[in-house]
Amino acid sequence: MTFIKSIQSNPKGVLLKEYGPPVPELLITNLDTVNVVFLDTETTGVDRENDKIIEIAIKLVKFEGQTGKIIAIDKAFESFNDPDENIATEITQLTGITNEMVANHQIAWDIVDAILKNSDLIVAHNAGFDRAFIDRYSTVSPNKMWGCSINDIDWLG
Repeated sequence: MTFIKSIQSNPKGVLLKEYGPPVPELLITNLDTVNVVFLDTETTGVDRENDKIIEIAIKLVKFEGQTGKIIAIDKAFESFNDPDENIATEITQLTGITNEMVANHQIAWDIVDAILKNSDLIVAHNAGFDRAFIDRYSTVSPNKMWGCSINDIDWLG
């Protein structure tokens, strides 16, 4: 699945959410370059509505449109984010991120949005998870095409 759908439990049944407009299964282009953002987040937990981002990392990579060759790593951004609550011991063990590391740090969402705005595609490992968090803060992300390195790649094929 190239666009991300999320199923959320609902006392009245199941609510299907679609993020972004439907897109073709294959991204075929005759553009000179294709800009792909690779994105990762670390969070205080897995609750997409209540947990918070504690770290974000983004790289914008330019590819030749016809060959797929990497032309350049155009932009990169990393930031910790203070969640204004203590990070659980389990999360620190999983991520290596401590309360001291995130203290007084804030993600500059204007920088994130400027990088995302220049992308033709955003790729994340488990994109449904990352996108749910990013869409809460980014004004650009909801209108972008996302790809998932878990679900959109046939690793065994």
